[in-house]
Amino acid sequence: MWMADGGIEIGYCDDGYTNVTARVIDDGGVVWESEETFTSLEAVLDSIEAAIADWCKETAVETSGIAD
Repeated sequence: MWMADGGIEIGYCDDGYTNVTARVIDDGGVVWESEETFTSLEAVLDSIEAAIADWCKETAVETSGIAD
């Protein structure tokens, strides 16, 4: 899937404010941050895909090309 105005960050971050493994960002800021520890990269990517699909539904963004 192509993201035109955003990105995905994967990697553990414990900066004193957040404790996340992954986040999805669009041009308006953070769309989603993980609140769990994952056992595999596949699990991280599955959660990211689900979060993006949920966000697209909530904001009525066209989702062609996103697996349901």
